[in-house]
Amino acid sequence: MGFSKLKVFKQSQEDKNLIHFLSCLQLAEKFQESYFSSCNSQIQQVIDEFNTRFDDIESLKSSLLLYNNPLGATIEDQPP
Repeated sequence: MGFSKLKVFKQSQEDKNLIHFLSCLQLAEKFQESYFSSCNSQIQQVIDEFNTRFDDIESLKSSLLLYNNPLGATIEDQPP
């Protein structure tokens, strides 16, 4: 889903390797290393909220594909 970068960011800050997040890396170097680790619980809350709010979209994915790209949709997956 769209929140994959958020998961990567969370894992990166846990590993203390923000090389893929240059602005965050600069902030961490400028202030202190624990700058983002204090946000860990908030990041997890956002990830959980994404999971909750967009759970319905995954179930509608095959139906939406029919209207978005009719030639790419699997007919067997469509409701009668």
